Amino acid sequence: MVRSVAGAALLVVLHLAQPESAVLSGTHTPGFVVVGVNASFRLTRRLNLTLFADNLTDRNYRWHGSGVDGAGASVQRRTRYEF
Repeated sequence: MVRSVAGAALLVVLHLAQPESAVLSGTHTPGFVVVGVNASFRLTRRLNLTLFADNLTDRNYRWHGSGVDGAGASVQRRTRYEF
């Protein structure tokens, strides 16, 4: 979902995965939902600020077969100035 109002935009990000089972090894990876939000603000004609928040519920998850846990909760900021 993207909402935009007078130089600002909001995007809600959902990553969904169903439970998976490996036939040969018998391992099981549970399903999960990862919630994130991206917000962008145009402060001036040349200056843009973007905020990213991912895994807001700080849940442990793993993509099936990857062998690596997903990242925990995080917040990032990006500032962009156009010359």
